[in-house]
Amino acid sequence: MILDLEKAIVTKLKTLVSGTSDETKASALCDADAGFSADMVGATAFNTTDSTSAIITAFVDSGELTLASDIFVITETYRISFFNDGYVFDPDRDLDSLTR
Repeated sequence: MILDLEKAIVTKLKTLVSGTSDETKASALCDADAGFSADMVGATAFNTTDSTSAIITAFVDSGELTLASDIFVITETYRISFFNDGYVFDPDRDLDSLTR
């Protein structure tokens, strides 16, 4: 049953983009090659290097997003995902990471 629930949750998760941060800037994710867009505001940026995450609060340009917290330094990898019904779930963690 738990596996069915986890599968249902993960199927709603959509990865928008992934890559590597190319600059250290407070409360920001910078990647000149990412192609970020304003549609990403409200999605979650997962730092896949150290298993932290932050909500994207603003679009700066195609290479920079503003985050709700300071979680990235240069060379850390990331994944940006949006969960369709407003929930955020990190599939690299357990079900306790399900938040609203």
